[in-house]
Amino acid sequence: MAKAQKNKATFEDQLIRLESVIELLDRGETPIDEMMKLYEEGMQLLQSARSYLQATEQKITVLQSTYTPPVSSQKEGNAAKEDDQFLF
Repeated sequence: MAKAQKNKATFEDQLIRLESVIELLDRGETPIDEMMKLYEEGMQLLQSARSYLQATEQKITVLQSTYTPPVSSQKEGNAAKEDDQFLF
C-alpha cells in the first residue's frame, strides 16, 4: 500500500518527503535498521524525481521543436550582413 501511495504522490510531495528523510538521516539518532530503510526510501525518491525531471525535459524539447518555427537560411544570411554593417 505504501508503494502505491508513493507512485501517486506529486513531484513536490516526493521532494518534501526526500527532504524529511535526509533530515532524519543527518540527525543520526535513528537506529541503524531504520536508517537503512530510510536510505532506501530516499534513493527510490531520488530515482523517481530524476526520472520525472528527465521526462519533463524531453517533453519540453519536443514542445520547443514542435512550436518553434524554423529559421530560414536566407534570413540568417541577411541578419549576418546587417550585423556586419555595425562593426565598422
